[in-house]
Amino acid sequence: MVPLIDRHLTAAEWEEVSKRGFEKFTPSQRWIALGQMLEVASPDEAAMMFGTLPLPVRLLWHVIGKRRYRRYAAPIRGER
Repeated sequence: MVPLIDRHLTAAEWEEVSKRGFEKFTPSQRWIALGQMLEVASPDEAAMMFGTLPLPVRLLWHVIGKRRYRRYAAPIRGER
């Protein structure tokens, strides 16, 4: 579905879809969702995603979000 987005939605429409989707998550779940998206994104896609985030969110990702996502993903991957 993602490759079809740019053909069928404007940038503003996609931003609205993203915003509404993230509103459904708790603040803690948002870090996990962001981590999941970044994990499967290409470097260019990840840079594009990060480029649209406010600076405080980008900083908090590096301080809090990465750690929370690793803690979430470790048991799923069989890591300690």
